[in-house]
Formats: sequence, structure tokens, C-alpha cells
Amino acid sequence: MPRHWDGPATGRLGHGYLQAREAGAPYIAPRSLKEVNHEKRELEAASVLREYCKTHPEHGSLIARSIKDKVSTQVIVAILRGEYGDQAQDA
Repeated sequence: MPRHWDGPATGRLGHGYLQAREAGAPYIAPRSLKEVNHEKRELEAASVLREYCKTHPEHGSLIARSIKDKVSTQVIVAILRGEYGDQAQDA
């Protein structure tokens, strides 16, 4: 390496975090662990629902309508597994 090499910062154009903030870029807070875990569980439940719809296509429209009505995919999977049935009987 040449002696004048100053490290990886030499080739930067100055468009880092601080420069972006000074230029008016909005601050976007990192997601909380709770949000990340919720999203991960939703994606896993969506995968389970896709597999379920492949084996039970007659339920596909009902599941699609439930998702459109903003029912959580985790709740739909729990209902399909019968996890909410026990709670309904106890009440």
C-alpha cells in the first residue's frame, strides 16, 4: 500500500448519516424487538396458511377474506389448529 493511503474513508463522498440528517432526511427509529418478533411470527403464520390453502383450497377464500378484514394470520392459524376452541368452551 502507498504511504499516503488514508484508509477506507478516503473514497467516501460525505453522504453518511450526519450529512443526511443535516440535509433534512427524516429520522427513522430502529424497530423494537417486540415489533421484529411480531413480524417474524406473522410471516411464519402466513407460510403455514399458504401450505394449508394448498391442501384445503376450499378454505382459501375464507382465509383471504379474514386477512382482508385485518384478522392476524397468527389468530387464523390458532383457530385452524383449534387453540381458540378450548378457550371458548371454558367461557
